[in-house]
Amino acid sequence: MPFYEKLTALKIVRISKPGKYNDGKGLYLYVKESLAKCWVFRYKIEGTEHYMGFGGLGDVSLAQAREKLREARGLLAQGIDPLSSRDKATVQIKMARARQLRIRNL
Repeated sequence: MPFYEKLTALKIVRISKPGKYNDGKGLYLYVKESLAKCWVFRYKIEGTEHYMGFGGLGDVSLAQAREKLREARGLLAQGIDPLSSRDKATVQIKMARARQLRIRNL
């Protein structure tokens, strides 16, 4: 396994080159050419690689990204695809909002 150091808030601020920076357990900080930074969780299910975005650095801190990672890995441990789970939850929220708008307009 390759050697890496866990990210720290100070290291994140000092990153000035595009690339992906490993924090461990599948959590990466992606730095784009524009130096925009975002969190991504990389995982495999049945041999297929998946990437789940956790949000940009401006919206999601290192601690929050690690908490989201714990939640996603917990779902994986239960045999649930965290990306599909999040997508289903998003659809349910949109459906509930649509129902509320429909009720108001009646």
